Amino acid sequence: MAGFDTSMNTITLAQRLAEGRIPAPDALRFAMQIAEALRKIHEEGRAYGAVSTVSIALDNNSAELTPNMTAGDATTPYAAPEVLAGKAPDSRSDIFSLGTVVYEMLTGNRAFAGADRGKPASSGSPAVDRFVGGCTALDPQARLQSIKRVMMELKLLHGAARRAEVPVAARPSVEEAIRAEMQQLETRIQKRQHEHLQEQQKLVSEIQQAVTDAVEALRGQLAGVTNELNSSRERANQVEQSIEATGERMVSHVRNSVDAASVRLATVEQNGIAANGRIEHLEQSLEAAHPRIATLEERPIVSPEIQQNVAALAERMSHIEEGLDGARKRTAELHDLVAQDMQSLEKTLQGQSVSIESARTAMAQTDDLVERVVDALESLESLVLEKSGER
Repeated sequence: MAGFDTSMNTITLAQRLAEGRIPAPDALRFAMQIAEALRKIHEEGRAYGAVSTVSIALDNNSAELTPNMTAGDATTPYAAPEVLAGKAPDSRSDIFSLGTVVYEMLTGNRAFAGADRGKPASSGSPAVDRFVGGCTALDPQARLQSIKRVMMELKLLHGAARRAEVPVAARPSVEEAIRAEMQQLETRIQKRQHEHLQEQQKLVSEIQQAVTDAVEALRGQLAGVTNELNSSRERANQVEQSIEATGERMVSHVRNSVDAASVRLATVEQNGIAANGRIEHLEQSLEAAHPRIATLEERPIVSPEIQQNVAALAERMSHIEEGLDGARKRTAELHDLVAQDMQSLEKTLQGQSVSIESARTAMAQTDDLVERVVDALESLESLVLEKSGER
């Protein structure tokens, strides 16, 4: 587009079509030149966005895209349906617009009127209808997906048109065989991709279900342990309350005893009994009480029943701790299994990606091979036509 000529010899394709349709060989040659310009734009990661008969200039029997100054015009009858819906144009919308332009060059009529994007009327040629239909499908996914593929289809049409020098008729058996083989290859690749996707989804679903089941089982175990802990805490609180009550009773008894002794001492003091004999007798009584006091000191403050409850509680707490350790080990094992499954899934996904990329590479190589075959056929046809002209 950088070398666009604005001389008086240049007219737009719309001006040329005002005089009537263009002969098939010329129209298809123009279409291949426009497709080549779009290919360069798409390889730069851009879309032209406004392909129409007004944006194409004819100069010295060649076609060229003019610089796009509109940034995409969704009001033209050449715009793709997704562009009419407000989406940004892309390479597939350019292919849609190119298909409508090719249809108009070959038939002299527009493929669509206004916002209507139904199926265009038949051109009278099944080959042309098949090509235009592949370019102008409503669903972008159902169209020819690359401008390179469009160029190959145009070369096949152009070769048939040169041989016939009339609107393009049915293709030779070789071209039909190439098309059928390409279609079968695309079908096999799509089927394989679909099968791989289903296998991956099934594997992910199984892993998710296994993880969900394991998590639910772990939650159930944790809930049981939590209930046991709560029950143990309640029993421990009851034991603590019993110990506190026993301690309070003992303290109260000691206080009462001390108070009684104090009263008796006060009485003794008040009576003034200070005789030595009474003192000696008291000392002897105290000496006799020493063994009993020692025996009392050796006796445990907490009753045997309380000691048994405390021992049972300690044993129960030990079992609970062992259960928690087991739950922790099972959780760690579960985490290890999930990690292994995720690693296996990642390896599987990587393998599937490699397979898909290999299939895409094979498809690209097939496209290149078909393009070289078409070029060879075109060269052979040119040579045959030249020899026929010399004769």
